[in-house]
Amino acid sequence: KVLLPVIITTVVARYVAEFFHVKGLYETSMYLKKYPFLDHEEKKRYDIFEVRDIMNCPVVTVGPREQARTLIKLLRNFNHHGFPVVDPTTKQFLGLIRRDQIIALLECGVFEEVSSENPSSED
Repeated sequence: KVLLPVIITTVVARYVAEFFHVKGLYETSMYLKKYPFLDHEEKKRYDIFEVRDIMNCPVVTVGPREQARTLIKLLRNFNHHGFPVVDPTTKQFLGLIRRDQIIALLECGVFEEVSSENPSSED
């Protein structure tokens, strides 16, 4: 008996409050106290850039598995903050690795043991 009137009252109160003030109580409070928060509205400010405006040409990519010396050479020769990871056979974009992530992997010694492709056979 009581639940339905409470639900109707709550819904009506919410719509009346939104009619007078679009932002909620917490958002208004955060705005007045100058707390940083993300707006719910999408801003279209990045539509003015194209990829060619931001990235260097030719694009410096890394594969999903690279040798440590290749990564060290890459870090010495380029000052990019991130490198696209691309599958060498399909040329499909797999992700992005940041410069600091590569440095952390090298410093921690996160390496994969590579089996030799031409095993030496003893006679």
